[in-house]
Amino acid sequence: MSGFHDVELKVRDYELDQYGVVNNAVFASYCQHGRHELLERVGVRADAVSRTGDALALSELSLKFIAPLKSGDKFVVKVRVANSSAARLYFDHFVFKLPNLEPILEAKATGVWLDKNYRPVRIPPEKLRERPRDRSSIKWGEEGDVVMDESELTRYMLECALGNFNNTLANSEFLPSLHSPPPLIFVSVASSYLTLKIHQFLQS
Repeated sequence: MSGFHDVELKVRDYELDQYGVVNNAVFASYCQHGRHELLERVGVRADAVSRTGDALALSELSLKFIAPLKSGDKFVVKVRVANSSAARLYFDHFVFKLPNLEPILEAKATGVWLDKNYRPVRIPPEKLRERPRDRSSIKWGEEGDVVMDESELTRYMLECALGNFNNTLANSEFLPSLHSPPPLIFVSVASSYLTLKIHQFLQS
């Protein structure tokens, strides 16, 4: 499943209910842990957000239970940013039991950016902390396509969605030269990578 951030966990005894399986409410915590890890990986840190007085709060959460987990079970939480708007991020989650990737749970969540008065506001682009680019994770595809690893591409997609596209391009170390930023044409999935297709960015 390309584009997902994976977090591997193990069921602990205190997470079980009276029937010996993970309590339904605990799965919400599993999803939250996955979202936290994903956002931190792309530069959105909860502690940095809270210091400004703002908040990234959960406004919606939908869980579909497929199979139970029991004490000692190992599992993976897969989470991605599926879409975004000016003030909201939309997440997909999947939980699979290891090692056979047995489906356990599907979930969707909406996170909304709030100001100090708990009112929805546009997500500030500067909240995405700049991180050094690892050139080893960047490859060149056919016809001048740029191929990045999933976490790097997720961050770029978030920056574009938050209106920081021009700043992203201006600070892109892997692009040798640029014209004025043209439109983003499309994003496609290829193997374990997401491929960012940017046409007319490179000079011949």
